[in-house]
Amino acid sequence: MTLLEIRTKFIELSGRYDLITDTESYQDSGADFFIASGQRWLDRTFEILKSTANYYATLAQGGWYVLVPECRVIRGVWISYTNGVVVTLKPLSLERIRHCFSLNTTDGGCPHFYAPCSIRTQPEIAGQLTVPPSTIVMEDNFPYNAIALDLPAGEQVSVQVTGYFYQSLLVNDTDKNFWSVEHSWILVLAAMRAMEIAQRNSAGVTDWETAIRSEMQGLEYDFVDQQSFPIRQMEG
Repeated sequence: MTLLEIRTKFIELSGRYDLITDTESYQDSGADFFIASGQRWLDRTFEILKSTANYYATLAQGGWYVLVPECRVIRGVWISYTNGVVVTLKPLSLERIRHCFSLNTTDGGCPHFYAPCSIRTQPEIAGQLTVPPSTIVMEDNFPYNAIALDLPAGEQVSVQVTGYFYQSLLVNDTDKNFWSVEHSWILVLAAMRAMEIAQRNSAGVTDWETAIRSEMQGLEYDFVDQQSFPIRQMEG
């Protein structure tokens, strides 16, 4: 289903016609806020097969950080060089990354470690980052998460980040995503839950969560089955 179809069904089931402009076009007048909030809650709450994704970026020579949009949890990072060599980076604390920079100064090389971090400037200017390593911080409101490397790249490299990612939000009437196409009913239920929170109806929130968890149970079972399929022997 498209966003327009999801919005229409949400309005019909909730009876909240004040959240659209009219019953002819069903254009948004507040409904999309609850749909987006419900989708984000589904992404944060349940681990399913579609929770995991890969993000690819090109890191220029001298680059030492990679912004990772929509990433919730980083599970692995790899760097690919032009000669075909692929290096698996190991996680390191942000304090150790800073220490590595103090040792390596600005010399480039082959990074071997990374640290999940947040990057900000003050004032914050999204899309115009010129951030020195000393300004890496753990808390900010810059919209992207990031990874910082233990030293700048000695050449242009390709970076692959694997982890848990949010699904793309529905913005335009014709937009579709995993939830709207494969599990539109669950997305509508999640929007209904979000609306009950705004109305401070704790009983309603509980009822919707019970219904959603019942619907999600099969997807979670599929995820566990996929994860355990290669396991043939318990480790001791």
